[in-house]
Amino acid sequence: ISETADILAKRGHLVTITSLGKKNEDWYDFKGKIKFIYPERTIHVPKRGQVPINIIINKVLRMLKLPFQVNRTKILSKAIPECDINIATYYPTARAVARSKKGVGFYCVQHDETIFVDDLEEKRKAKESFRFDLRPFVVSYWLKDFVEKEYNKKTYYVGSATNSNIFQPV
Repeated sequence: ISETADILAKRGHLVTITSLGKKNEDWYDFKGKIKFIYPERTIHVPKRGQVPINIIINKVLRMLKLPFQVNRTKILSKAIPECDINIATYYPTARAVARSKKGVGFYCVQHDETIFVDDLEEKRKAKESFRFDLRPFVVSYWLKDFVEKEYNKKTYYVGSATNSNIFQPV
């Protein structure tokens, strides 16, 4: 995703990455001009660095078995700027992109996300993300087959941008 964003920025496109969680673009050496938006406030936690306050609050609410949660999707959807193309990269961001109604919504599907969560409610949300009015595109042919069969959605294979100066066969 970072490679694709950087390629677009280097070609003169205005690229903004809006993300939940802690600031994390420092690991990638962006050459193009990219704007980053992190709408959640963070606090420093020893050995973990900057952690979004909402994550801590939600964890405490779960531990106390209280039926409340900070709606991180709502926070993200409100932070998305006006745009031509709006790409979700994970099932929680798919909800935020759809909810924002900004730009043409796409969904970059990188795996069957239901296998990454044990919680049945989260699995339901991952499956539900394909019901949103987003245009899915995938990074592999097996995912194209999977999404089209499992969710009956027309899907496009785009591959993934890989910097061959960094990733090379040895």
